[in-house]
Amino acid sequence: DYLGKRIRGGRIDGLQIKGRFRQELQGMFYNSILSAPKTAVKATFGTNMIGIFRLFQQYAGAALKADKKEMAIAAAQIDAIGKAFAEGFQMWKYNWDLGVHNKNMSYEGKFDLESDLGEWQALRPYYEKYGSEADKRAYAWMDRVVSMNVSPWFKYSQNAMGAGDALARTIIGRFAMRSRAARAALEKGIDPGDVTKYARETEEEFRKQIFKKDANDRFIVSDKAARLAGDEAAMTTALEENFKGFELISN
Repeated sequence: DYLGKRIRGGRIDGLQIKGRFRQELQGMFYNSILSAPKTAVKATFGTNMIGIFRLFQQYAGAALKADKKEMAIAAAQIDAIGKAFAEGFQMWKYNWDLGVHNKNMSYEGKFDLESDLGEWQALRPYYEKYGSEADKRAYAWMDRVVSMNVSPWFKYSQNAMGAGDALARTIIGRFAMRSRAARAALEKGIDPGDVTKYARETEEEFRKQIFKKDANDRFIVSDKAARLAGDEAAMTTALEENFKGFELISN
Protein backbone atom coordinates (compact mmCIF):
# COMPACT_ATOMS: atom_id res chain seq x y z
CA ASP A 1 0.00 0.00 0.00
CA TYR A 2 2.82 2.39 0.91
CA LEU A 3 4.79 1.64 -2.25
CA GLY A 4 1.79 2.45 -4.40
CA LYS A 5 1.05 5.69 -2.55
CA ARG A 6 4.74 6.68 -2.69
CA ILE A 7 4.24 6.99 -6.44
CA ARG A 8 0.79 8.59 -6.69
CA GLY A 9 0.25 10.02 -3.20
CA GLY A 10 -2.42 9.29 -0.59
CA ARG A 11 -2.98 8.67 3.12
CA ILE A 12 -1.99 5.79 5.38
CA ASP A 13 -3.23 5.78 8.99
CA GLY A 14 -3.91 9.49 8.79
CA LEU A 15 -0.43 10.31 7.47
CA GLN A 16 -0.25 12.14 4.15
CA ILE A 17 2.21 10.53 1.74
CA LYS A 18 3.44 12.99 -0.89
CA GLY A 19 3.45 11.23 -4.25
CA ARG A 20 6.66 11.26 -6.23
CA PHE A 21 4.68 11.90 -9.42
CA ARG A 22 3.51 15.30 -8.19
CA GLN A 23 6.93 16.12 -6.77
CA GLU A 24 8.62 15.44 -10.09
CA LEU A 25 6.01 17.51 -11.93
CA GLN A 26 6.95 20.37 -9.62
CA GLY A 27 10.61 19.74 -10.38
CA MET A 28 9.94 19.89 -14.12
CA PHE A 29 8.00 23.11 -13.57
CA TYR A 30 10.85 24.73 -11.61
CA ASN A 31 13.39 23.59 -14.19
CA SER A 32 11.28 24.96 -17.04
CA ILE A 33 10.68 28.43 -15.57
CA LEU A 34 14.37 28.76 -14.67
CA SER A 35 15.74 27.31 -17.92
CA ALA A 36 16.49 30.55 -19.78
CA PRO A 37 20.25 31.22 -20.10
CA LYS A 38 19.75 34.71 -18.65
CA THR A 39 18.69 33.12 -15.33
CA ALA A 40 22.20 31.80 -14.71
CA VAL A 41 23.76 35.13 -15.73
CA LYS A 42 21.46 37.16 -13.47
CA ALA A 43 21.96 34.72 -10.58
CA THR A 44 25.72 35.21 -10.67
CA PHE A 45 26.25 38.80 -11.79
CA GLY A 46 23.02 40.53 -10.81
CA THR A 47 23.13 39.26 -7.25
CA ASN A 48 26.77 40.27 -6.80
CA MET A 49 26.27 43.73 -8.27
CA ILE A 50 23.81 44.32 -5.40
CA GLY A 51 26.50 43.27 -2.92
CA ILE A 52 29.15 45.55 -4.44
CA PHE A 53 26.87 48.58 -4.73
CA ARG A 54 26.33 48.45 -0.96
CA LEU A 55 29.97 49.47 -0.43
CA PHE A 56 29.82 52.48 -2.74
CA GLN A 57 26.49 53.55 -1.24
CA GLN A 58 28.10 53.35 2.20
CA TYR A 59 31.04 55.48 1.03
CA ALA A 60 28.80 58.05 -0.66
CA GLY A 61 26.56 58.30 2.41
CA ALA A 62 29.57 58.83 4.68
CA ALA A 63 31.01 61.43 2.28
CA LEU A 64 27.76 63.41 2.30
CA LYS A 65 27.98 63.57 6.10
CA ALA A 66 31.74 64.23 6.00
CA ASP A 67 32.23 61.23 8.28
CA LYS A 68 35.90 60.37 7.70
CA LYS A 69 35.80 57.25 9.88
CA GLU A 70 32.90 55.68 8.00
CA MET A 71 34.51 56.71 4.70
CA ALA A 72 37.70 54.92 5.80
CA ILE A 73 35.72 51.76 6.67
CA ALA A 74 33.94 51.80 3.30
CA ALA A 75 37.23 52.42 1.47
CA ALA A 76 38.84 49.48 3.26
CA GLN A 77 36.00 47.23 2.10
CA ILE A 78 36.20 48.51 -1.48
CA ASP A 79 39.92 47.66 -1.40
CA ALA A 80 38.93 44.06 -0.51
CA ILE A 81 36.88 43.49 -3.70
CA GLY A 82 39.68 41.61 -5.47
CA LYS A 83 40.35 39.17 -2.62
CA ALA A 84 36.63 38.77 -1.95
CA PHE A 85 35.89 37.78 -5.54
CA ALA A 86 38.89 35.43 -5.67
CA GLU A 87 37.56 33.46 -2.68
CA GLY A 88 33.99 33.89 -3.88
CA PHE A 89 34.63 32.26 -7.25
CA GLN A 90 36.31 29.34 -5.51
CA MET A 91 33.06 28.86 -3.59
CA TRP A 92 31.10 29.27 -6.82
CA LYS A 93 33.04 26.40 -8.40
CA TYR A 94 32.77 24.28 -5.25
CA ASN A 95 28.98 24.72 -5.10
CA TRP A 96 28.57 24.21 -8.84
CA ASP A 97 30.34 20.85 -8.50
CA LEU A 98 28.08 19.94 -5.54
CA GLY A 99 25.02 20.71 -7.66
CA VAL A 100 26.30 18.75 -10.66
CA HIS A 101 26.78 15.70 -8.40
CA ASN A 102 23.34 16.17 -6.79
CA LYS A 103 24.71 17.06 -3.38
CA ASN A 104 23.40 19.75 -1.03
CA MET A 105 24.99 23.15 -1.57
CA SER A 106 26.61 25.27 1.12
CA TYR A 107 23.53 27.39 1.77
CA GLU A 108 20.00 26.18 2.32
CA GLY A 109 17.96 25.73 -0.85
CA LYS A 110 14.41 24.73 -1.67
CA PHE A 111 14.86 20.97 -1.25
CA ASP A 112 17.18 18.72 0.73
CA LEU A 113 18.05 17.05 -2.57
CA GLU A 114 20.84 14.74 -1.43
CA SER A 115 18.87 12.89 1.26
CA ASP A 116 15.65 12.99 -0.80
CA LEU A 117 17.37 11.37 -3.78
CA GLY A 118 18.99 8.78 -1.52
CA GLU A 119 15.63 7.88 0.02
CA TRP A 120 14.08 7.39 -3.42
CA GLN A 121 16.92 5.19 -4.65
CA ALA A 122 16.83 3.15 -1.42
CA LEU A 123 13.24 2.11 -2.22
CA ARG A 124 14.29 0.11 -5.30
CA PRO A 125 14.83 -3.29 -3.55
CA TYR A 126 11.45 -2.95 -1.81
CA TYR A 127 9.64 -2.39 -5.10
CA GLU A 128 11.47 -5.38 -6.58
CA LYS A 129 10.53 -7.62 -3.64
CA TYR A 130 7.06 -6.42 -2.60
CA GLY A 131 5.69 -4.25 -5.40
CA SER A 132 3.01 -5.35 -7.85
CA GLU A 133 3.90 -5.49 -11.53
CA ALA A 134 2.19 -2.12 -11.95
CA ASP A 135 4.20 -0.68 -9.07
CA LYS A 136 7.45 -1.99 -10.53
CA ARG A 137 6.68 -0.46 -13.93
CA ALA A 138 5.65 2.82 -12.28
CA TYR A 139 8.88 2.92 -10.24
CA ALA A 140 11.03 2.21 -13.30
CA TRP A 141 9.26 4.95 -15.28
CA MET A 142 9.38 7.43 -12.40
CA ASP A 143 13.05 6.67 -11.79
CA ARG A 144 13.82 7.78 -15.35
CA VAL A 145 11.93 11.03 -14.71
CA VAL A 146 13.84 11.55 -11.44
CA SER A 147 17.16 10.99 -13.24
CA MET A 148 16.13 13.48 -15.92
CA ASN A 149 15.10 16.14 -13.38
CA VAL A 150 18.37 15.94 -11.44
CA SER A 151 20.64 15.75 -14.49
CA PRO A 152 23.03 18.70 -14.90
CA TRP A 153 21.52 19.44 -18.33
CA PHE A 154 18.05 19.99 -16.88
CA LYS A 155 18.93 21.76 -13.64
CA TYR A 156 21.94 23.79 -14.74
CA SER A 157 20.13 27.04 -13.91
CA GLN A 158 19.32 25.86 -10.36
CA ASN A 159 22.96 24.88 -9.93
CA ALA A 160 24.04 28.30 -11.21
CA MET A 161 21.63 30.04 -8.81
CA GLY A 162 22.96 28.08 -5.84
CA ALA A 163 26.56 28.71 -6.89
CA GLY A 164 25.84 32.42 -7.46
CA ASP A 165 24.23 32.60 -4.03
CA ALA A 166 27.36 31.08 -2.44
CA LEU A 167 29.53 33.54 -4.39
CA ALA A 168 27.52 36.54 -3.15
CA ARG A 169 27.47 35.37 0.47
CA THR A 170 31.22 34.68 0.47
CA ILE A 171 31.95 38.14 -0.93
CA ILE A 172 29.70 39.82 1.63
CA GLY A 173 31.38 37.77 4.37
CA ARG A 174 34.80 38.95 3.20
CA PHE A 175 33.58 42.56 3.20
CA ALA A 176 32.36 42.02 6.77
CA MET A 177 35.83 40.72 7.74
CA ARG A 178 37.46 43.83 6.30
CA SER A 179 34.89 46.07 7.98
CA ARG A 180 35.62 44.50 11.40
CA ALA A 181 39.34 44.96 10.85
CA ALA A 182 38.86 48.60 9.82
CA ARG A 183 36.72 49.39 12.86
CA ALA A 184 39.26 47.72 15.12
CA ALA A 185 41.97 49.89 13.55
CA LEU A 186 40.02 53.07 14.24
CA GLU A 187 39.40 51.99 17.83
CA LYS A 188 43.16 51.61 18.23
CA GLY A 189 43.67 55.19 17.05
CA ILE A 190 45.02 54.39 13.58
CA ASP A 191 44.83 57.42 11.26
CA PRO A 192 41.85 57.07 8.83
CA GLY A 193 44.28 57.43 5.93
CA ASP A 194 46.16 54.32 7.07
CA VAL A 195 43.10 52.20 7.92
CA THR A 196 42.93 50.38 4.57
CA LYS A 197 46.55 49.17 4.81
CA TYR A 198 46.15 48.14 8.46
CA ALA A 199 42.84 46.34 7.79
CA ARG A 200 44.32 44.53 4.78
CA GLU A 201 47.08 43.12 6.99
CA THR A 202 44.87 42.12 9.93
CA GLU A 203 41.55 41.00 8.36
CA GLU A 204 42.31 37.28 8.79
CA GLU A 205 42.20 37.79 12.56
CA PHE A 206 38.44 38.37 12.20
CA ARG A 207 37.61 35.39 9.96
CA LYS A 208 36.33 33.22 12.80
CA GLN A 209 33.86 35.96 13.74
CA ILE A 210 32.28 35.82 10.27
CA PHE A 211 32.83 32.29 8.95
CA LYS A 212 32.76 28.72 10.20
CA LYS A 213 34.00 25.62 8.37
CA ASP A 214 31.67 23.03 6.89
CA ALA A 215 32.25 19.27 6.75
CA ASN A 216 34.49 19.73 3.69
CA ASP A 217 36.67 22.38 5.37
CA ARG A 218 35.09 25.25 3.40
CA PHE A 219 34.32 28.61 4.99
CA ILE A 220 30.57 29.29 5.33
CA VAL A 221 29.15 32.62 6.54
CA SER A 222 27.88 32.24 10.10
CA ASP A 223 27.74 35.82 11.41
CA LYS A 224 24.11 36.92 11.74
CA ALA A 225 24.54 40.40 10.22
CA ALA A 226 26.50 39.03 7.26
CA ARG A 227 23.91 36.27 6.74
CA LEU A 228 21.08 38.83 6.70
CA ALA A 229 23.00 40.94 4.16
CA GLY A 230 23.46 37.79 2.06
CA ASP A 231 19.74 37.03 2.26
CA GLU A 232 19.01 40.54 1.06
CA ALA A 233 21.47 40.39 -1.84
CA ALA A 234 20.30 36.93 -2.93
CA MET A 235 16.61 37.86 -2.40
CA THR A 236 16.18 34.61 -0.48
CA THR A 237 13.50 35.95 1.87
CA ALA A 238 11.23 37.04 -0.99
CA LEU A 239 11.67 33.70 -2.75
CA GLU A 240 10.69 31.79 0.38
CA GLU A 241 7.35 33.62 0.40
CA ASN A 242 6.75 32.72 -3.26
CA PHE A 243 7.61 29.07 -2.64
CA LYS A 244 5.05 29.00 0.18
CA GLY A 245 2.48 30.00 -2.40
CA PHE A 246 3.56 27.20 -4.74
CA GLU A 247 3.29 24.71 -1.88
CA LEU A 248 -0.23 25.90 -1.03
CA ILE A 249 -1.28 25.58 -4.68
CA SER A 250 0.21 22.08 -5.00
CA ASN A 251 -1.49 20.94 -1.79
